[in-house]
Amino acid sequence: MGTTETREEKLAPARRPAVPADVWRHVFDAIEDPVFLHDAQFRVLLANAAYCREAGMSEAEAQGKLYWEVFPRGAGPLPRRKEAAGGNRHDASQDEVQVGAKLFLAKGYTVRDGQGAPLHSLFILSDITAQRLAEMALAESEERVRRAAETARDAIVSLDGESGAITAWNPAATMMFGYTREEVLGRNVHDFLLPPRFRAAANAGMAHFASHGEGPVVGKTQELIAMHRDGTEFPVELSISAVQIHGKWHATGIARDISERKCAEEALKNLATKFRTVYEASSDAIILVDAAGFCDCNKAAVQMFGHASRDDFLGGVLSQLFPPTQPGGRDSMSLANEHMAAAFERGSDRFEWLHRRQDGTEFPAEVLLTAMTLDGKPALQATVRDITERQRAAEKDRRLSQLYRTISRCNEALVRALDEGALTHDMCRVLTEEGGFPMVWVGYAEHGGAKLIRPVASAGLAEQFLEAINPTWADENGGQGPAGAAIRGGAAVVCLDIRTDERCEAVRELALQRGYLAVAAFPLKFNEHGLGVLVVYGRQADEFTADIISLLGELAGDLAFGIGNLRARADRLHILEKLEASLDHAVTAIAAMVEMRDPYTAGHQRRVARLAMAIAAEMGLSADRLEGLHMACVLHDIGKIHVPAEILSNPGKLSAAEFEIIKTHAQVGWEVLKGIDFPWPVADVVYQHHEKLDGSGYPRGLKGDEILPDARILAVADVVESMTSHRPYRPGFGIFPALQEISQRKGSVYDAAAVEACLRLFMEKNYQW
Repeated sequence: MGTTETREEKLAPARRPAVPADVWRHVFDAIEDPVFLHDAQFRVLLANAAYCREAGMSEAEAQGKLYWEVFPRGAGPLPRRKEAAGGNRHDASQDEVQVGAKLFLAKGYTVRDGQGAPLHSLFILSDITAQRLAEMALAESEERVRRAAETARDAIVSLDGESGAITAWNPAATMMFGYTREEVLGRNVHDFLLPPRFRAAANAGMAHFASHGEGPVVGKTQELIAMHRDGTEFPVELSISAVQIHGKWHATGIARDISERKCAEEALKNLATKFRTVYEASSDAIILVDAAGFCDCNKAAVQMFGHASRDDFLGGVLSQLFPPTQPGGRDSMSLANEHMAAAFERGSDRFEWLHRRQDGTEFPAEVLLTAMTLDGKPALQATVRDITERQRAAEKDRRLSQLYRTISRCNEALVRALDEGALTHDMCRVLTEEGGFPMVWVGYAEHGGAKLIRPVASAGLAEQFLEAINPTWADENGGQGPAGAAIRGGAAVVCLDIRTDERCEAVRELALQRGYLAVAAFPLKFNEHGLGVLVVYGRQADEFTADIISLLGELAGDLAFGIGNLRARADRLHILEKLEASLDHAVTAIAAMVEMRDPYTAGHQRRVARLAMAIAAEMGLSADRLEGLHMACVLHDIGKIHVPAEILSNPGKLSAAEFEIIKTHAQVGWEVLKGIDFPWPVADVVYQHHEKLDGSGYPRGLKGDEILPDARILAVADVVESMTSHRPYRPGFGIFPALQEISQRKGSVYDAAAVEACLRLFMEKNYQW
């Protein structure tokens, strides 16, 4: 029989073979975390390979050393391990140890003997650097999320999917809905945030969400109506996301109050409507242009460019809106590209442009190009304003200003005119050179049987023209033209278009050859008498506007008045010349009568007059003054007609009584002449010609400035002539004693300026009687 096992042997556990020590060593070194064993004095007993790597020394070098001198280095044992080793009831301990950039979790365990007494301590150091960094990142992320939720302007609300109870509520939600966090946590979101009419449908959807995590608003952004605490409703933009936690669905909603946006959208919609209204009602053409051509336009554009409809206009290109070249000769398309480039560079560009309608007619316009973006692509809005009327108004203003200047120059010619022929020629010249009219002529109406219009002045290319038309103002043939009709009717005749006006038949061909398209004829009348006609030609049809016709009519009236005045003045001058000649003859006759009574002084008055005139001319007196002085000199001794002839012809020395009688001739001369209405103070000059500056003269003893300047000149001439000539009672003294007399008494008795002039005449200019 075999060996019989005892009951104890049968019940005893099977013996396992012992694990060799070197195997345990391999296992010990295979642990990736640093592990070491120290004794009760904290000296290293064992250390695995990972520990040695971190310590930077071998196990043999580490053994027997205090572990904080090896790894992890420090000033003493780890705090919690020290407490455990000191009899703390907890055998295990945990300490976090920072070693450079690494963070280790040091777990210490107490090794006890069979009786439970502590023998050694085992340390396992786990590298928790990555774990801790992840924890920190998660905490930071959670903090950012919390802060984002707390600071978000949108309301953020989280809720339990099964009950609909609110689990999270940020401050923005409080601001938006008017409830605090405490008031809403745990309450069903639909019971107070939705208007009553939406709650049943929302609760039904929540039930579906709780089981499936799906719903019509989940994962989408929609616009809904929410309700404020005070019951007011407002639009929100709501985004809901779903998340399943521990098998239970939760929802987070982000709500944004879009009241302002809705108002802005409504305002923008209204603005768009208004813009479209303005766009369509604008009298300016508005055209949207992209790379393909015209993509939109308003009604004004269709009408301005003569198209049948908007569809007919759209799809067109720029080149169809203008002629090949612009004023000045520039290529239109090349210039248009420059303006478009400027608009894209600066945002806009404004300029004037010559456009062309579909029927070929051209018109000027002001264009504003504005750069914009349409469907993400660059485009231009062209706003086109027809400035035909504006240019006409500007041209009218310019033309009127030019004509006002012309009228001013013509009036200057009228004021300066001394000759009728010069006046009419000046008028024609100014109207062409200053007024810009190509041809102007003036003709006088002759009253013979042929009733010809005789051209007397012209400017421009008029000479051959007038020879060819041979104008008349007769009732037939050529007299039916503008010039003849104006003379016959006594009113202006204006032909705005020579090409079509029947009154221009006689001049049409010649006028059109010279580029004249309009003509106006204005009658020249003075005191209701017809003198002739002023005819003005223009280069443009309709050039003679009402304002220009009015101004030219006034100018024609001024010209007629000037001609009439010149003729009247010529008549008056002729009469005055005759009167002056008669007066000269009468004065000469009176002077001759005086000389007949005093033959010894024959020629005295004429010689005195001649010398006085020479002195006055030397002094620079005017021609009118000279004429008056001459009259006074010729008559200065007319008072001697009252002196008895025997005294005048007495060859002996005069008595005092006789001299007193002689002295009366100055006053008598004044008495005779004062009643004659001379243009000059002739009587007063005769009255004063024997007065002296010092008051020693006669008959009134006047002094200085009391004596008229002409009388002072006459006094000097009278003395010089008297001393030089022979008298019945003495021979003549000669010229030098006479000059010596006035020179010595210059300024005291005789006028200094008159004396100096007289001396220059004789001493420098060799004056002869």
